[in-house]
Amino acid sequence: MLLEKFINETKTKERSKATLELIEFTLARAEKFLKKPLEDAGYEDLQRFIEYIKINGLKGDGVGKKDTTEGWTLSKSSLWTVENKLIQFYGFCFNETDEPKYHKIVKKLKVSRSISQRMI
Repeated sequence: MLLEKFINETKTKERSKATLELIEFTLARAEKFLKKPLEDAGYEDLQRFIEYIKINGLKGDGVGKKDTTEGWTLSKSSLWTVENKLIQFYGFCFNETDEPKYHKIVKKLKVSRSISQRMI
């Protein structure tokens, strides 16, 4: 699976433990929300996930802001971080496979992120 390979390759780079946990947390939550492997997701699927985060934030047991009742959370304002991790992952997928669909996803996510940032 590409996600596992991406995470393993990221671990070989000089990244902080918190960064590695954030990558794993973010991408695992995306897969859980979508109920399918990320490499099988399309842009529309990812937009549903991003819209969910805009409304609800992202809760889990990984990293982020400590919330004693729910575990760890990323606030709604951390949306840029989530989008960035998705862009990194799909860029990796394109580099590994040369599949045009991954390149298209990266381009659309970057445009979407740019528009979102202008609205904040």
